[in-house]
Amino acid sequence: MLSAMSKRRRASFLLVLVMVVALVVNGCTGATSVTSDGGSDNYSVDIAMDPPTLNPPQLGSLTFQVKESETGKIVNSFEPVAEALIHNVIIRKDLQFFRHDAAQHAVRDQVSVAAYFPSSGTFYTYTMYKPAGAEVQTFKSTIVSGEAGPEARLVEERTLSSRADKDLSIAKVTNGLTVAWVKGSTPIKAGEASQLLFHITEQGQPVTSLWPVYGAPGHVWLVDDKVENFTHLMASAESRVLVPSATPAQKTTPDQLSSSRPILTEIPTGSGTPLPVPTLVPPLKAALSTVTAVPYPTLLPVQQIPQGGVGTQDVLPAVGYGPDLVFTHNFPHEGLYKMWLEVRWRDQVVTTDFVVRVEQ
Repeated sequence: MLSAMSKRRRASFLLVLVMVVALVVNGCTGATSVTSDGGSDNYSVDIAMDPPTLNPPQLGSLTFQVKESETGKIVNSFEPVAEALIHNVIIRKDLQFFRHDAAQHAVRDQVSVAAYFPSSGTFYTYTMYKPAGAEVQTFKSTIVSGEAGPEARLVEERTLSSRADKDLSIAKVTNGLTVAWVKGSTPIKAGEASQLLFHITEQGQPVTSLWPVYGAPGHVWLVDDKVENFTHLMASAESRVLVPSATPAQKTTPDQLSSSRPILTEIPTGSGTPLPVPTLVPPLKAALSTVTAVPYPTLLPVQQIPQGGVGTQDVLPAVGYGPDLVFTHNFPHEGLYKMWLEVRWRDQVVTTDFVVRVEQ
């Protein structure tokens, strides 16, 4: 027979054990909440997350269903946005995590995309879609797992080097690519059309055969430091024919294929409208000349061996882009913004981030 004291101790032990098991099951991160802005005037969006309770680091999915706001009728006819049915971007509140996923098909009037949450905290999702015959819509939701997490503390980036162009560009190496954001000598002003220029090299050599990524030479995703103003931009760039194609938009002659001169081809984007290559404004044109006059150093021979083994791709797209990508944007207000550039190289999507200062 157990004494009263032993029974109480046993009950206390079982209670503690149940609490520990409950914490483990719930990921020790607390509750998970999903809220949305409700959609636009014409469309509402229902969002569901699987699993409903996050246990970061967590890989899961987000499922969306679009309805007409007035009638509640489910929307099951869409037009592609940059070669996808929907695009979904996840950004953590501190702006130190970014993930972009896309879906090509709907199942039972719902569209699902992969989702990854590396930690607890607050995450914002921005979902782009286009109902047939309507404009592109952007749907925002907020996902909180456990504590809300810290606010963003962006700091303007500066190049710490002795290069002559150190005040004109900022370069970062991502997956073997050197991505230089050519800022130029003039500040970016709010309310004015501004060009964002990127120069891309590998081992000191200009990259002229970037693969198309979702129907464009590249994409930029932008938010301000409050994660309120979200923008998606598609790049324009010179294109070069890599392989012959029978499609009317990409017909070439043997002379064109053998020429190293850039060929401006009309490659349809996801929106169906090719993006022409804009003329650079004089300050950016001068800055680009300075940056390219002093190439970024190549790796030492011993460091080039692993990368040199990559060789030429056996499968190539019809066209290649680069080395310069140009985006045009009108920033709505002054302050700091975070931008993520996506390009596709050697069949891998490469993402590089920068902090942009916009003046009044």
